[in-house]
Amino acid sequence: PDLIAAIIRREQECYKQGTDTGQDKYVKEHGQDDGIGPGASIGPAQMQIRNIHRLIQDFPAQLGRYASDPLRSAQRVDVAPYFVAGYFTDVIQHLAKNTKPDYVGRIDWAKIKRNWSEGDLNAALIHSYNPDPGQIGYVNTHLKIIREKHQH
Repeated sequence: PDLIAAIIRREQECYKQGTDTGQDKYVKEHGQDDGIGPGASIGPAQMQIRNIHRLIQDFPAQLGRYASDPLRSAQRVDVAPYFVAGYFTDVIQHLAKNTKPDYVGRIDWAKIKRNWSEGDLNAALIHSYNPDPGQIGYVNTHLKIIREKHQH
């Protein structure tokens, strides 16, 4: 749960006025991606629309209740973490089977596998979610803040 929260905090930290707000507004008004495309990222977790649709199909027991309006659902702060959890579950399943997911494009899968094999699951998941070179450090900073708050 803390890693999911840290990922979402980092995505919100990078949220861009104009670009991200426009995509979210379009989905909120139309409930679909016809005007922005499946590669657009939306909601608090800034998840790509194509991944939202795929996760609904891959995890019907966990996410199926959102199938009637998946994009608007993924924009809700109380639902977005479930989509991130589904994404992480899918990545872990691929790592365990030693298969590369079809949706991995520009992400360095070899680096993700190396992090996994070295026992750094968090780094593997962070990098799979956002391949920015500084992402692991940024998310770990948020993770530290979240964990410190739990101790107080």
